Amino acid sequence: MKRLADAMTRQAMRRSGPSKKVLQMIEQDMDFLALLVAILIIALERKGLVSRDEITALFAEVDAMDGKMDGKLDLRVLRKLLAGRQ
Repeated sequence: MKRLADAMTRQAMRRSGPSKKVLQMIEQDMDFLALLVAILIIALERKGLVSRDEITALFAEVDAMDGKMDGKLDLRVLRKLLAGRQ
């Protein structure tokens, strides 16, 4: 998904600005990812692997990893996490 979003962003930037179609595609990708995250959270809770309180605490912890408590995460931080570096 990340590669697709990057490719769409680069393509849009080559033009004078992102087209309505590109923005719609990105919005659809974001909606899909939101659905996927919700499914994963619910599945983890139902299996008793994590509690809602643990998820909330992790949200705050991960949100702070990029130095800002803003409800977002710098993708460079995610890449480091996925590569096993922190």
